[in-house]
Amino acid sequence: METILSRKELEKSHLENRFFPPYRICPIGAHIDHQGGAVLGRTITIGTMFEYEPLDSNKIHITSDQFGEADLIIGDLDKNHWTRYAQAAAVFSISNAA
Repeated sequence: METILSRKELEKSHLENRFFPPYRICPIGAHIDHQGGAVLGRTITIGTMFEYEPLDSNKIHITSDQFGEADLIIGDLDKNHWTRYAQAAAVFSISNAA
């Protein structure tokens, strides 16, 4: 069963290796930002909970309440797999850590 926590509930948590990016909505201006237009984007109180444990390797083990488990290698990108967001986020995080 999937648990949905609000940002306030997350802030009460004492886990350091956890973050909660909220989902966003864009009721006015969806996709016109690609053409330089203004948008009215907002976050909502639900999102995706990420918990992690740093390792000294380039391997990631990821689990999903909905999709199960998978092992990834940082740098590989399988655009057709449900883990593609995590794969891309890991590459982005490493490349911007310096």
